[in-house]
Amino acid sequence: MIHRKQGEYQKAIENFSFEIKYKSQNEIKAYINRAFCFAKLGDHNNAISDYNSVLRLDNKNIHAYHNRAISYEKLGKYNEAINDINEVIKLKPDDEHAKQYLDECMKSIH
Repeated sequence: MIHRKQGEYQKAIENFSFEIKYKSQNEIKAYINRAFCFAKLGDHNNAISDYNSVLRLDNKNIHAYHNRAISYEKLGKYNEAINDINEVIKLKPDDEHAKQYLDECMKSIH
């Protein structure tokens, strides 16, 4: 986690990969943190893959849906981003940030 906070994303990815490989107690957290690092490095496909892994372990993880939506948007996959943000809103109807982000994504496809 220290490497992530210091912006050393590649080193952080290595550390989180080790945690995932050896099934640490915080597997979901390791996937989320590694996905964040991939996204920071512009590797949105690997970020999406890790968020998919999180959602297989916890299909109600709002952070994974929200952050995966951002990666989808960065790749120009607006429909996928919209689907994920709609899932966030379904799980947390009072999330105003998600509603604003949904509006932004909708504007991008029109």
